[in-house]
Amino acid sequence: MSATIQLKRGDTLRLKCTARDGSTPTDLTGITIRSQVRSGATLAHELDVDVSDQVVAPGEFFLSASATVTKAWPLGPLLCDVQYTYASGDVVSSPTFNVVVTADVTR
Repeated sequence: MSATIQLKRGDTLRLKCTARDGSTPTDLTGITIRSQVRSGATLAHELDVDVSDQVVAPGEFFLSASATVTKAWPLGPLLCDVQYTYASGDVVSSPTFNVVVTADVTR
């Protein structure tokens, strides 16, 4: 089952994530992380990735997009995943999840 994130268009998106190998958090040193939000095949945005202090919080990182960016996103379900590229060249992607964008009432 895939996860669903609810977002009001024009709000800041900030997702706290933890990469794991089984139940153990993964040290992200030397791993490149990318994540994109798409409406079908159309790119809505390449999310910003912020890898936190791996000594304090191994495997932890944040995916984000500013309110200015999400204001231009289309309404409805968008697709997203997280792609990890290891120093060896191996590429592994997370399961796809949905970001459902709804209209903002308070502007």
